[in-house]
Amino acid sequence: MINPEKLISAVEEYFEIRAEQIQSRARNRGLSYPRKIIAYALKDMQLHYAVKITGRSPETLRQWIGQMSVWLDHDPQVKKDYESIMQLIESNMTIKLNLSQLHSLYIILSDFTSRSTDDVALKLLSLHMDDIKEKIRKNIRNDKPNLKLDQKQGCAFMVWHLSFSQYYQVGNPHGYMTILDVINQLKPIQNAKQVPD
Repeated sequence: MINPEKLISAVEEYFEIRAEQIQSRARNRGLSYPRKIIAYALKDMQLHYAVKITGRSPETLRQWIGQMSVWLDHDPQVKKDYESIMQLIESNMTIKLNLSQLHSLYIILSDFTSRSTDDVALKLLSLHMDDIKEKIRKNIRNDKPNLKLDQKQGCAFMVWHLSFSQYYQVGNPHGYMTILDVINQLKPIQNAKQVPD
C-alpha cells in the first residue's frame, strides 16, 4: 500500500505544485495530470484517499485510472513520470526544519558551492551540495520549511558534514546548529537503510 502523505509529497516535489493546488477546482493540465497520477497510484483499495486528495468523485477517478492505464502502455513520458514519483515515495527522507534554518543552510551551502577547486572528488561533492542548495531555494521560495533528500543527497550531506561543516561553527553558529540538526535526523535513516551481511 502507498502512503498517501508520501504520495502527495512526491507529486508536489516532482511537479513543483502544492497540495492545495491539487485539491483546487482548477482544470489545467499542469494540475489535472498530477491528479490522474495520484488516482492511478491509489487505485488498489485506496480510492477513498484519492477522493479526499483530489476532491473529485469516484466516477471521475475511475475515468482517470482508465486514461492512465492507456497512457502508461503507450506514452514513455507518462511511464517515466509515474516511475519517478514511485521512486520518490520510496527514497525521500524528510528533514524537519523551519524557514530560518533553511535560510541559514542556504547561506552556508551557497558559500561552499561557490568555491572553485581542482579536486575531482570535491567537485563531485559540490555538485550534490548544489542540488541540495537548489531544493532549499525552492522550499524557501514556496514557503515550505521541510527538506526532502534522496538517499544520495543524504549521504553527500553526511560526507560534507564530516569534512567541511566545522568551518562554519564560528562564522555561522545558527547554520552550524542546523547542520547538526539535519545530521541527527539523517543518522537513524541512514542506519536503517544499511543492508545486513
